[in-house]
Amino acid sequence: MKQFDYQVTGSQFLIDNPASILGDDMGLGKTGQTLVALDKVGAKRVLIVCPNTVKQVWQDQIGEWLGDAAKADSVIIHGRDPYHKREEHLRAGKRFTIINLEGIGKRTVYEKDELGNKVAVNTEVRLLGVLEKVKWDAIIVDESHRIRNRKSKVFNAMRAIRRTHPQARVHLLTGTPILKEPEEIWTSLHILFPKQYTSFHRWANEECNMAFNPYSRWPEPVGIKDPEAFKARLGNVMLRRLKSDVLPDLPDKTFVNVDVHLNDEQRKMYRSMDKSMFIELAGKEIDAVNPLAKQLRLRQISISPDIIDPGSDKITGAKIDAVIEICQSLGEQKAVIFSQFSTVIKRLSKRLQREGVKCVSFTGEDTAEHKHAVVAALQEQTQGPQVLLCTTQAGGVGLTMTAASVAIFVDLMWVPALNAQAVDRLHRIGQKSAVTVYNIRAINTVEWRVEQVLAQRSAMFDSLIPVNRVNWAIARVIQEGPIEV
Repeated sequence: MKQFDYQVTGSQFLIDNPASILGDDMGLGKTGQTLVALDKVGAKRVLIVCPNTVKQVWQDQIGEWLGDAAKADSVIIHGRDPYHKREEHLRAGKRFTIINLEGIGKRTVYEKDELGNKVAVNTEVRLLGVLEKVKWDAIIVDESHRIRNRKSKVFNAMRAIRRTHPQARVHLLTGTPILKEPEEIWTSLHILFPKQYTSFHRWANEECNMAFNPYSRWPEPVGIKDPEAFKARLGNVMLRRLKSDVLPDLPDKTFVNVDVHLNDEQRKMYRSMDKSMFIELAGKEIDAVNPLAKQLRLRQISISPDIIDPGSDKITGAKIDAVIEICQSLGEQKAVIFSQFSTVIKRLSKRLQREGVKCVSFTGEDTAEHKHAVVAALQEQTQGPQVLLCTTQAGGVGLTMTAASVAIFVDLMWVPALNAQAVDRLHRIGQKSAVTVYNIRAINTVEWRVEQVLAQRSAMFDSLIPVNRVNWAIARVIQEGPIEV
């Protein structure tokens, strides 16, 4: 494989910084940069911790960047395998061991009692014990922002593995180092430098403004004291480049808001839920038990009131009509449709097929193998389906969908980085066409509030995350094409 100039720089950064964050914009090839760096330093045992969706992607990339022999010297740990099989794979001595984030933590084992109820019989910690004992030369955490919760099982398992491997290289890969709140970065810093960042509370008191809230006995972080100083310190351990800087020839990306009015039935249900926190649907009363539930119901009604009726398989509404209209006017283009609701994906897929649109789909409930096969089908330029539908959470990470040049959001996530990740499945290296992103919005609904929150969080991210700019001399070299590794 060949590397672009900026990728050579990225690999060298990882070589020079054994504990570091590669925070490149999504779609710039963090996987390849990391594999080249590991190969050059001669890492013999590498643990790769990543989302379940991209385990197969990592194994394929090992073959592309380091050759078939290296791919043969890799193993994927599947959570569905019995324990003894997973332990056998871990002890096999393969150069690359690939495991999903949830697979490294404690896992509760359930059995059914006499009445058929699930009962926890024990907590499985043995696999973590093996991960701690294997001598890893390097530990890679892909999409490392997923370990941002310092109270989670995944973070505590990752911390335990790091504690037993103080000399190992640790590289965290993420295009979104901070998703919601700036204090999330502490977990990454602790994994990289456990002796320096020992206490979250000490770090928070030094770096953050602290304040009490009505639901806590202790003060909590409410923003960074000195954003510029924070950004400078983070820049010492992180390399981050943007696509607009290093890939000036990447086709344009255009955002289009498609505003629709709720139809009469939707508007009636929306007003009832908004004022009374309940609606009647198909002879049943559906309510919202608290403001958060109410907000969720309002968003669902804005998409289609049908999706909150479990007894229905229909999906109708102004937004759905707009999506179908876009899909039927694609011409030769391919599209990816995103929604955070799996019910929307499943029902809309059936609806599109009835409308004559050739499509495939997956959600977080599907296996990694199914997702891999569906994306591979989309990438078929001539024979593949024209539309792929997926949940934003499942489809927004680690996948390449460059055969499509249209992204359609039925609804947006509350976290701007998750929406951006989804778009960058299309707008990345290998994309040859301009990408159009359609955001279907219901006028005068809670969705307007969502966009306000997204704008605020995007501004916070930009104020805290350092970017390593390149000059146009380097950009000129990049335009001339990649160079041999």
